[in-house]
Amino acid sequence: AACAAALPVGTKDEVERAAGFDVVVAALQGDIDGAQCVAALKARLPGAWAATNVNCSNSHLVVFARSTAVVKDSVKAVAAPKAAVVTATLRSGAKLAFCAVCAGEYDQPLSTDQAVRSARDVLWPAASEDMGRPPLDCTCGADHAFLIGDLGFGASAVGESASRELIEAGEWASLSNHDELRQSKNERRALSGWEVSQPRFPPTAHRRTQACWRERILWRSSPGLVDRVRLEKHTARNLSERGFGRDAVVAAFSLSPPTKAPTPRPVEIAFPSLKVSLRLEASSLEGLQAAAKGVGPLLVSVDASHDRTGVPPRTSDRGLEADGDSLEEGEPAATSIWTSADDKKLDSLRTLADPDDDADHITVRVLRRVWREDKQAYEDNGVLIGAALLSGRALARRILRSEAPVDFQEPLLLRGVSIGTLHGSAARAKGRLLTKAAEPLDARMTTGPASEKQKKSW
Repeated sequence: AACAAALPVGTKDEVERAAGFDVVVAALQGDIDGAQCVAALKARLPGAWAATNVNCSNSHLVVFARSTAVVKDSVKAVAAPKAAVVTATLRSGAKLAFCAVCAGEYDQPLSTDQAVRSARDVLWPAASEDMGRPPLDCTCGADHAFLIGDLGFGASAVGESASRELIEAGEWASLSNHDELRQSKNERRALSGWEVSQPRFPPTAHRRTQACWRERILWRSSPGLVDRVRLEKHTARNLSERGFGRDAVVAAFSLSPPTKAPTPRPVEIAFPSLKVSLRLEASSLEGLQAAAKGVGPLLVSVDASHDRTGVPPRTSDRGLEADGDSLEEGEPAATSIWTSADDKKLDSLRTLADPDDDADHITVRVLRRVWREDKQAYEDNGVLIGAALLSGRALARRILRSEAPVDFQEPLLLRGVSIGTLHGSAARAKGRLLTKAAEPLDARMTTGPASEKQKKSW
């Protein structure tokens, strides 16, 4: 049954089609003998493959990789509280993460609220030894991450007869309007930032429950790499003839390698201003002010995708101020603002970005101070409440084309939940903290001759 779910079982051509892939991943659920399952799957794959398998509760993940496609010893199982995770680095340089999950009972999905909470818990990261950079989630900063398995989401009531009519007519778009995963994503309650393809096949859970798509495959890419992954196939395999009430889902992806110039030309970037806006639950200005005070003081740290040593610098603490206008707009929020004029630490929040490397990205972490009653003081290390990912390549190119600071705006996410927005401005740093010499401005970045003011800034 595991082989039937994970690999093609039809003609010989279907099986041999797997020979065209560099990585094959199978996510299974239930009481399964891991070693026996790996051996059975491996026997079906043509060619030589190295297998890595890991399980978390009753969720099992098996990753097969060709040695010619991945960096040696880069395929590793990673500890995570609520998911089975394996990471791998391709020889092209792209880092991948595969996360297998299983939520809910076999015959019954979770309620929407339970599935939302489960989706947040699934992405909970493993403990990090680097207290300066708390991990964002269990994908370990991968360039491309894939979330596979039963997420526990069902379908809102549509009626058995109406559901049957939609299925018989192949009205997948209409049926997907009742998909609770899609609804939760649209409401920013869960799995924000993850891509999911609309199923164009019958619901995979079709017995003793509301017809719904339980088995899902989602993916997410770092900024600058979104166009490097393409969904080639998304279909289901009917297992009803084998006595199962659930079908298997199969997806195939192609990845384009990131492009990078032979000689990196990093740009040292500073942030003249930053603004954090957090959504809070409140129905009045007094309630919003109380909620903002309850969050406590915030601080921000910045680092880039390339390796950096030591704890990244941070801003000074800032309290949240209630935004009265947001109440009228229906999305209560509070904000904290840092500018170079009122926070001397802001200038130390510098990073390097390569305008020729589309895999380069910048992580901006927002942390809050935690009050310790026993010490009557705030702890030194902040607790991560959200992070935004910026495309380093795009930001560097915009800066090189502009004399003035450039503005940006990105969502703040925590375990797939959108909690607010990061606003800010970025500019080429004055003076040098991270680079030995100022890099020359590439003429390809300009649309016209340089101004006198721009020449002086070199």
